Amino acid sequence: MSGLVEQAWSDIHLALRERGFSFEATRRGITTYRGAVKSGRLEVAVRLAIEDPLMTMGSPKIWIIDPDMLKRIRAHLNTDGTLCYADAGLEEYDPYDAGRAILRALQSVRETLAIVLHGSAAADVEREFLAYWKAERLIFTDLPSDFTGEAKTCPCDCGMIRSIVTTPERVARWNPRAGIADLKPVRTIRIERPLNPLAGDGPGKSLGSFRRWLSHFLAEGDVRRILAAKLIDRSGLILLAPNGGISPAFDLPPAIKKAFKHSTVERRAQWIARHEEEVVMSRGEISAIALEEVVNARLATPSPLIGKSIAVVGCGAVGSRLILDLVRCGGAQGERPLLLVDPDTFSPANLARHTLPLAALGRCKAVAMAEEAVRLHPDASVEAAPTSALKLLERLAGYDLIVDATGYNPLALRLNDEAVGRRRKGRRFPPIVHAAVHGNGAAVQTILVTDSAHACLKCLRPEHGMLKADPLRPGAQTMIRPAACGDGGHIPYAAPAPAMAAALALQAALEWAANTEVPGHRVRTRVLDLERTNAPRDRNWAKDLNCPACRSQAADAT
Repeated sequence: MSGLVEQAWSDIHLALRERGFSFEATRRGITTYRGAVKSGRLEVAVRLAIEDPLMTMGSPKIWIIDPDMLKRIRAHLNTDGTLCYADAGLEEYDPYDAGRAILRALQSVRETLAIVLHGSAAADVEREFLAYWKAERLIFTDLPSDFTGEAKTCPCDCGMIRSIVTTPERVARWNPRAGIADLKPVRTIRIERPLNPLAGDGPGKSLGSFRRWLSHFLAEGDVRRILAAKLIDRSGLILLAPNGGISPAFDLPPAIKKAFKHSTVERRAQWIARHEEEVVMSRGEISAIALEEVVNARLATPSPLIGKSIAVVGCGAVGSRLILDLVRCGGAQGERPLLLVDPDTFSPANLARHTLPLAALGRCKAVAMAEEAVRLHPDASVEAAPTSALKLLERLAGYDLIVDATGYNPLALRLNDEAVGRRRKGRRFPPIVHAAVHGNGAAVQTILVTDSAHACLKCLRPEHGMLKADPLRPGAQTMIRPAACGDGGHIPYAAPAPAMAAALALQAALEWAANTEVPGHRVRTRVLDLERTNAPRDRNWAKDLNCPACRSQAADAT
C-alpha cells in the first residue's frame, strides 16, 4: 500500500468516526461503514462502501438501510439500490485530502435526501424517468426533432448499431442496399406530458398493465388508437416525451405464438385484444443519434454553424482536422453540402501531419476526406471537389463562409482579390477565414475578411514577405526544405501547429456564425514557441489606404 493510500484511509476513518460512523467490514477490497445522515429532523441510517480511498473510481456507494425510510424514497435510487447522490464525473475530490473528500460526499448525500424527503419527489422521478424505466433494449434513432408518424427500422453495420430507426428518406444513408423486405414499420408518437414511472401501478410487464399506465398521460381514445391490437402486432412503437423516449415491444407467449404461426393478422389481433395480460412487454430506451442532436448534445445552446453552408479550400494538415471538427459542430448541415476543395493527392510525406490513414495513400485528399467526414455520421452532407478553387469561384460565391486552409499566400491573395472585386461591383462573395502556420510551427494565425470597414488580406500583406500582424520576432528565420525528386518543397513543423490552427479557424467560424455583424477579432494569433514570437494580441485592423485591392474599391465607389 502506497503512502498516499495509507494516509487516505487514515483520514477517511478519522473523518467518519467524528461523524458518528463505525467501521463495519472489509471484504473483497471494499470497506464499509455504518452511520446516520441527518435530513431536517430525520436521521437516515445508511451504509457507506468505499473501494478506493483516493476516489479515482468514483464516489462511495450509499445504501439506505432503514426499511421504513426506504419506502419514502421514491427518487434518486440506482438499479442496485444505492442512492444516486452525486455525479462522480463532476465531483472534484482531492486524493491528498481524503477526509474532506468523504465529508463532501456526505454533504451531497444530505442535499439529495433533502430533495427526496422534503422536496418534490414526483419532479425528481420524472426527471430520472429513464433510470426507472429500466430498459432491456437500446433503440437507436435518426429522426428529425419534430418527427411523428411512421418511421422504418433499417438494418445497418455501424459498430454496435446493428439497426437504426429512421425516416424512409434517410434509409439509403444508413444502408444503401436495404430493400423493402428489410424495413420494418415503427410508429413514432409524441406525448406532451412528462412520463412518470410511478403513476398508478407503473408500466408493468404486460400489454394490459402498460395500457393502464399510459392512460395517466393520454386520453383513453388516444391510448386505444396507439395500442390497437392489429397495430402492435405488425409494427414497432416509439413514444417520445419531454423527459425521454421509450419503445415498448409486445410479444405473445411461446405456445400461442406457435399456434398462431400461420394465422391471419385479424385472428392474432382478436386473441391479443382478449388476452392483454398475457401479452408480454419488454422495455426499450431511445438513444437519439440524429446528427443535429449529436452536435448539440454537449452544448449549452445549439451550434450556430447548423444551417450554414461552408466551403473548405485545402484538405491538408490544417484542413483535414478542421473538416472533421466542422462536421462535429454542425457545419455539414447547411442547404449546400460542406464543400471540400483540393486537387492534391495524399502522399507518404503527408502522413505525419494529416488525419488520413495509411490506406488513403494515392487518393485525392478531398475525396478521401469527404468519406472520412461521412464516417462520423451518415447524415453529414459533404461533397468533394478535386480541383482548384479558382475554377469554382461562381459556386463558392453562393456559400455562407469560405475557410482557406491552404496556408499558401498566392492562392489566399487571389481569393481575397476575387472577394473584394465582386463586392466592389455589388456582387455577393462570402467572408473568408484564412488559416496559416508561421515559422516552422512557432505560431498559428487566422484572418477573417468580411465586407466591412476592416482590413482585407492584402491590407495586412502590403508587400512581398511582409505581414503587419507578423507573430515572429524580427530576425526569426523560417526553415524551408527544398523540393526533392518526387516531393515538393515544404516548411517543416510538427502536428501540434496544424491542430491549433484548425482549432483557431473553427473558433473564428463559430463566432462569425453566432454574430455575423460582430464576429469578434478578425486577426487572431496563438503561439507555441515563446522564444521566437512576439505574441501579438488579437485585434481588428483598419483598411490600408494604400492597399491596391481596397483602393480600387474606393475608386469605384467615388
